[in-house]
Amino acid sequence: MYKNKVILITGGTGSWGNELTKQLLDKDIKKIIIFSRGELAQVEMQRKFKDDRLEFMIGDIRDKEALEEATIGVDYIFHLAALKHVPVCEKQAQEVIKTNIIGTMTVSYTHLRAHETVLDLVCRLLLEKKKKNKYKTKKQKTNHIRERIITTITTT
Repeated sequence: MYKNKVILITGGTGSWGNELTKQLLDKDIKKIIIFSRGELAQVEMQRKFKDDRLEFMIGDIRDKEALEEATIGVDYIFHLAALKHVPVCEKQAQEVIKTNIIGTMTVSYTHLRAHETVLDLVCRLLLEKKKKNKYKTKKQKTNHIRERIITTITTT
């Protein structure tokens, strides 16, 4: 499925991004682009994997222009970027909305414009589903909205 494909991983320097990168590097892929805000984490990841198929881009999923540049020539996106730590999310709800909701919309629409199809958009939500509309934290609420955005975009 990924043979000779270019893959973009948003939030790729996190634990899930590292594991996904490790698994994808075992495939016959052309290139993996790690898109994240953390310069130090990117340097550490580059040193860890030492693979020429890895490319690193500093950027924020809330930045449409940076995403447009990052998605040039990309076949698949694994969207892992999100604020995830519940105590932080509870204290900084506006940042959670900007990153988890607006950022997800930006990733989705940027990719759609670039590829004119949604069949190759991969979104991995980072929270198990709770009972419908039974959310205890702001993080759970924003993840539900992220899921709705992806569902709406991929079914239209």
